[in-house]
Amino acid sequence: MNSLRLRNYRCFEDTGDIQLKPITLLVGANSSGKSSFLKFFPLLKQSIGIKKNGVFLWYSDDVDFKDFKNTVKDGEGSITIAIEIPLADRINNRESTTISDFFKSKNINYQGATTYLELTISEIDKNTDYLEHLSLSYFDQKIDVSFSKEEQVSIRINDDVYDEVAHCDLQLSNAVLPRIIFTSHDDGFVFGNRNIRKMIIDFFKASNNSIDVTLNDILFRSFYFLEKDLFKEFITTVLKKGKNAKIDINKLNNLYILYNLTDIIELVNSYFYSVAMNISYVKPLRVMPERYYRYQNYSVDEISSDGKNLAMYFANLKRDELKKFQKWTLDYFGFELELHKLEGHVEIEIKEKGKKSRNMIDTGFGYNQLLPILAIIWNALNNRRKKFYHPYIIHETKFIVIEQPELHLHPRILTMFAEVLCNIASNSNKKDTDIRFIIETHSETIINKIGSLIMSEKANENDVNLVLFNAKNEGLNNYVEQATFDEKGYLNNWPIGFFL
Repeated sequence: MNSLRLRNYRCFEDTGDIQLKPITLLVGANSSGKSSFLKFFPLLKQSIGIKKNGVFLWYSDDVDFKDFKNTVKDGEGSITIAIEIPLADRINNRESTTISDFFKSKNINYQGATTYLELTISEIDKNTDYLEHLSLSYFDQKIDVSFSKEEQVSIRINDDVYDEVAHCDLQLSNAVLPRIIFTSHDDGFVFGNRNIRKMIIDFFKASNNSIDVTLNDILFRSFYFLEKDLFKEFITTVLKKGKNAKIDINKLNNLYILYNLTDIIELVNSYFYSVAMNISYVKPLRVMPERYYRYQNYSVDEISSDGKNLAMYFANLKRDELKKFQKWTLDYFGFELELHKLEGHVEIEIKEKGKKSRNMIDTGFGYNQLLPILAIIWNALNNRRKKFYHPYIIHETKFIVIEQPELHLHPRILTMFAEVLCNIASNSNKKDTDIRFIIETHSETIINKIGSLIMSEKANENDVNLVLFNAKNEGLNNYVEQATFDEKGYLNNWPIGFFL
């Protein structure tokens, strides 16, 4: 997910496209909308993998927006969510020598398509919402799907409209997009894409053209993430006869997309599931530490947003993993965690350099607030989360979403924290990892330290985006403004005296 835009959501008329860079800092006055924007990520996470009526689960443990009506701005209209996501095409399988040779002849190393997705969510009744409209575009292709409250579906692919050819099930299970079911008008039975396939074959026959049956089978299941001109060039290349006959390539292009529409929707749902599985959320206040924790014999591979299960997470680490975590915190923050298991209890101690270890409850609030954040970051870096595999999702992005990491932390610790963020962002560019931080903060220390690291060339200015909420009150033009660092570490599009 490279960008996110929210319209008519909470206090926002329109956030504009917010670029989600390796480090995205959300700043602004209290009640300016920072938390509402940030909470979209845990909202997505809590809505996937659970049966619900509607698109999102508006109320759960991490996010409580009550319901759709309380989430839409002023309780009226629809919410629109626009995102940019990378999707791969099944063409990468190179199932056909003909397809492979064509791409080689054009010197094309096809990697997939950047896909722009827009969802419009509306209200069915007082307690239920539904996906009213889906817009999906890639290259120069455009798909629009409208859903009615009566579960009827209207589809527009580029310039062709297909009305009343499908219905849907708005009683969603664990998906964001509803399942589309194509139906026959003749006898009402569900037949999948059989009639669309027949339309494509008849299209070739009517145009006095033919295509190899095996190749056509491959095209049916793999050939749709392409630009129109490239599709046209390929089709005209592989036709075996009737090349001079008039053929409407655009209509054929649209039929192939229509045939694969259910797979495209499945791919988008799989992408949402992949993102949701890799969202880690940290609440602004973590639970109070305890001197001892009762040992519970269950496996923990994910830290709760309030750090409640932190002791059990550490207790579940293998010895070599715990040593790696200890070294990591010692190198960056000058302390290490010691874990003791005693008669069915677990004790967490903190050992600072040159000092004796102490029970975490005796160290004050700082370590208790810091440890869940560090553990979640380390967990993501070491790929301990269950990996979601889908052959046509290019890569997974891990979002670490943190509210107010500065609470109860000394400025010196915050500068160390900023260094860790920049170090991870820098290494993500070099390694096959994609970790992105979404952080709501009031900390001038964090922002200034990042600027200092950029100035000393220890961080890249292109890795950071600062999003200023209620920017009009600070003398800027829009409610939401984005600021960037230049190569010398100075802020562009930033209000003078913001922190004063």
